[in-house]
Amino acid sequence: MKNPLGFGIKENKTRFFLMIASAFIFGLTMRVFFIIYRLDYFIDLGPNWTSLSGISLLFYPLGMIFSIFLFKKGINRNVFVSLLSAYIFPLSLLLISKDTNSLFLICCLLALIMGFTILPLMLFGTISKIEYRGRKTGLFCMLIFCFGALLFFISLFTQFFSFILILSISVGILALFFIKSLQEEDKIFNLDDSIEKTNSYQKLFHYLIPVFLIIFIIGLFGTLTFMNYPSYIASFYVSATPPEFLPRIVDYTFSYLFLIMGIGALITGFIADSFGRRNVMILMIILFFIGIFEITSNLLGIPLIVNFLIIASKGICFAIPFFITVLISQDLFQKKKVRSPLGLAMAFFFMIEGIGAAIGGILLPLGNAIIFPLILSSMGLMGVLVLFVAYTKETLPSKEELEWKNAIQDFFCILAEKGICIYRHTFRKEIPIINENLFAGGISGIVTMVREMIKTDKTTKVIDQEDVKLLFEGEKNVFCLLISRQNLKILREKLKDITHEIEVLYEEVFPTWEGNLDIFVPIGSLVTKYFSE
Repeated sequence: MKNPLGFGIKENKTRFFLMIASAFIFGLTMRVFFIIYRLDYFIDLGPNWTSLSGISLLFYPLGMIFSIFLFKKGINRNVFVSLLSAYIFPLSLLLISKDTNSLFLICCLLALIMGFTILPLMLFGTISKIEYRGRKTGLFCMLIFCFGALLFFISLFTQFFSFILILSISVGILALFFIKSLQEEDKIFNLDDSIEKTNSYQKLFHYLIPVFLIIFIIGLFGTLTFMNYPSYIASFYVSATPPEFLPRIVDYTFSYLFLIMGIGALITGFIADSFGRRNVMILMIILFFIGIFEITSNLLGIPLIVNFLIIASKGICFAIPFFITVLISQDLFQKKKVRSPLGLAMAFFFMIEGIGAAIGGILLPLGNAIIFPLILSSMGLMGVLVLFVAYTKETLPSKEELEWKNAIQDFFCILAEKGICIYRHTFRKEIPIINENLFAGGISGIVTMVREMIKTDKTTKVIDQEDVKLLFEGEKNVFCLLISRQNLKILREKLKDITHEIEVLYEEVFPTWEGNLDIFVPIGSLVTKYFSE
């Protein structure tokens, strides 16, 4: 039975631990963030506190850039040691001081830690097959949000400060215990950034405008409403709840919200794999419009159950932008050799979120906290929808791209000069084909003729014959042909990679080859690697 999450039977244990530990620490840090934001309910931090807390989020992408620097320097083994050492200072300040400047410094340090942990966590998606990448990314996001939900829920039954200190020490002991066993970091993440990145950057440009607006509006709306949620909760429950229980109600509400965010991220992952990325972004826009009206529930006297249903929709619409930003960044930089561009792209997107939060905090004292998000979000999201259709049509993987296995029929590997088929693999046994050597010779002749006609040494890429596409990729000694029902980008990339790997593997064999086809049997392993389940 196929694993619905797409994990291999022998999933790397080190990779799994790094993923779990990163998600746990990220959730812990997020929990500290929200408890600091909640302090403005208990302490008079002044009118500038929301602006400062939003500005602190700008340190989030700096933490990501710092983790990229550490990875490129090859000191992966010290990641968790450095991370946990960074916890000592902000947590000690949190225990001894609650003035605005100290809390701002704590938020900046915690934002660095969040950025430091998110990159190794999300790099796992880049080494996943594209047909399973959405659900794997959804699982990782679900772990983050559910750890946060668990921490909010546990804090209902214990004192937060003692709990957070004990938990931090426990995480430190756990990480240090496994540090000596982390022997495979460089095998998991290749440090070579030498492959061509121009194409991915061009696609990133088309994706940038709609995501910029989405994340900007999310950040703005989040600052104006989400960071000040305790006051809305207080006004909603104040008639039936003693004031001393309001902090616990806030924790309960946040635990419910984060749980919904986690479940929503996982479901969104399956939707992204089944229906494509564009449909997920459309779903995000629709749910965001629904989530806007959550803020009005306490003013209109909506019943409790309806309020929590709207909170659920808001949780999903907050989870999807986080999920989709990570997922599509992985789609654009999906090869594991590309670490720096992936990290920098994600850092930039999350920096936009921080800018939105900071501007939202500055606007908060100037206007009504309800009118601003309703007007700006409604106008902005309409523009997002238009730009989304205009700019992401050719950027995001379609449903057909995700179901590429259904399109392929035959694979041929042909000697470029002699026109001899040295390997053939049929994916669909029910479709017969003529003698492979006769076919290979004919194809080689067509390629040679096209070269002569257009006076170029480049190999023909595609021959389109109604419902059959012949996809070509060539190297110096060999070219590969894939017969497919569709001309898909993912198939062209796979064909290019396998052709290059065959050329490198047999570059010393081709000049002296005397006709023994048995030496090309290992090509079957490469076909399985690139085109199998």
